[in-house]
Amino acid sequence: MRDIYDDHTGLQDRFRGCGRVSPELATKLGLLGLAGAQSGIARDVRCDLPCAPYDALDVARSPSTTAATLRRALPYASIEALESTRLIIAITAALLDPAGVGRS
Repeated sequence: MRDIYDDHTGLQDRFRGCGRVSPELATKLGLLGLAGAQSGIARDVRCDLPCAPYDALDVARSPSTTAATLRRALPYASIEALESTRLIIAITAALLDPAGVGRS
């Protein structure tokens, strides 16, 4: 899929900027998460107001402000997908060994 996207500028043009909301409108609407990030809002409640289990996971804030449509088209290349996978592994490991993940 990445090769197809990279080889077709017309496809790139259709994805670039699609679904984007201005930062002013995004703030007014209170957009967070993917919708906020694609609009230039660098808020992530997992980082800004962490509660369990995120308070113990050192969540990496996504630097991406790429339009959400493009992000959905190239999910395997997304920093967010990699971070989500890391968090799922950490949470699952904690569920399997709640007394101490990684004990020797």
